[in-house]
Amino acid sequence: MYNCVCCTQRVFLYEHKYQNKSGFPTFWNSLKDSIKFKKDKLVLPEVVNAFQDPLLKHKQPIKRAVCSNCEAHLGHVYDDGPAPLGLRFQINSASLDFKKKEWQQIPEVTSKTIYHEDKKRKTTKVYHEEYQEILVDEKLLGLGRYENRSKKLLDPSRSKKRRNLSSSTSRGRRIKTTARTTAGVAFDIKGEVKAPQTKE
Repeated sequence: MYNCVCCTQRVFLYEHKYQNKSGFPTFWNSLKDSIKFKKDKLVLPEVVNAFQDPLLKHKQPIKRAVCSNCEAHLGHVYDDGPAPLGLRFQINSASLDFKKKEWQQIPEVTSKTIYHEDKKRKTTKVYHEEYQEILVDEKLLGLGRYENRSKKLLDPSRSKKRRNLSSSTSRGRRIKTTARTTAGVAFDIKGEVKAPQTKE
């Protein structure tokens, strides 16, 4: 992965690169919306004390490539590239920062890492066996899956019904207690009838 050295925006993939005799990092394509094209400053400086391929020596760029995020100069674009686009991105190596993909980096494996991974695998196996035993016990007891029971407990309609039921039962208890007191009969904590108090 090639990033812009100024703002770290991704501009090219490693798969976009191909070999060319220009001496610059050369690409046939770029990432979508990562590069802007400008038609200014297309005059190239004269090359001295360096070899130039005769086929590329007198080629003139058609556009200038800049980063779409920070507009840093990346290089020039030519129209003699390979198919299917026919473009050749001739980029300055100082404007790019190469980062390896994660899957390209082989992780370091030590004896400590192997020990922890083996311990994790054995622990997972034990937990899985215990979970299977719980499922068998639930099936024998006719309790149903814990997942389904937890869904029923968390169901808002059931909680609303439960609240209505509890409020109705408490209301009924209040009615009973008032009926008992209005009848002139009082009960103690054990439920026994209290003797009526006589006024002196």
